[in-house]
Amino acid sequence: MTKAVQQGVILAAGRGSRLQPFTATYPKVLLPICNKPIMQYQIEAMRDAGISDIAVVISAAGQLIRDHFGDGRRLGVRLSFIDDPDPRGIASSLARVEGWVRGPFAVFLGDIFLALDDISAALEPLAAGAAGTLVVRRDTPEAVRRNFAVLLSDAGQVERVIEKPADPPTDLKGCGVYVFDRAIFEAIRATPRSALRNEYEITDAVQILISMGRPLFSAEVVRWDVNVTFPADLLDCNLRLLREQRLEHLVEPNARVNTGARLRYSIVGSHAEITAAILFEECLVLPGARVAQPEQDARRMIFGRHATWSMASAGGIARAVGDPGASSGGQERP
Repeated sequence: MTKAVQQGVILAAGRGSRLQPFTATYPKVLLPICNKPIMQYQIEAMRDAGISDIAVVISAAGQLIRDHFGDGRRLGVRLSFIDDPDPRGIASSLARVEGWVRGPFAVFLGDIFLALDDISAALEPLAAGAAGTLVVRRDTPEAVRRNFAVLLSDAGQVERVIEKPADPPTDLKGCGVYVFDRAIFEAIRATPRSALRNEYEITDAVQILISMGRPLFSAEVVRWDVNVTFPADLLDCNLRLLREQRLEHLVEPNARVNTGARLRYSIVGSHAEITAAILFEECLVLPGARVAQPEQDARRMIFGRHATWSMASAGGIARAVGDPGASSGGQERP
């Protein structure tokens, strides 16, 4: 473990609009994976690598994140919160921490779940004078298209990054974890808005850093990852981790479940209540949700405090139940 990287940043200012209706109740980074918020996994990964000073960049829903994690003491870290009232891309949000950062630092995108090995290998190049490390993983072309491609030189340095490539030239994708020295802020200041999304893209800033002649390396420390963008991503990520842990179901001790309910590969969150005596198969019951009496067994559904989501049968399209296009499931609850 290197002592060169002692600070970390989590970018949690995203709106999570494609995860509606659930992000109306929970900030995206608080959505649970096996009953633990996405962001908590990131905090623990940094803590375990020796990083205990962490800044969280937040926006409108930030108070809920502050309330949940407090000062970070219960997780063995020190949390600071930095406001970004007008998020305009990852690079723009990252620029908000420039005055807080003292030296090399790790960065996590708050809405990506990562099944990580020890991240210390990603910190080591900074101790040797590199400007940064990109955490990468080999994946399918579709996964690379949803993220960004990372091209390496023969010497193993990062040579080029391509945001959401239509035709990926490599199977190596970026996973939303970075380690930078302070030179990244100079690169961000030189970064224009992108033509793709009219935002300040971190990949553009990384490419500028490369053009400045600063060496960047890659580290493969991720077993698997899920960019939690849609409700189906949230459900599938929970089910994958549940199976990796070799559990058939997971119920928080303070949840209440009808003794007649049957749980098969399902997860029930804190203070949730199930009174329905039916089968729940591959379901996620979010914290505080109440599930009364659906007319039929529940399969591949998410139950929240104010809404229920199901996978529609037509075309495998995920919709919030209550949408006129939905073809299965229950109804939205007030």
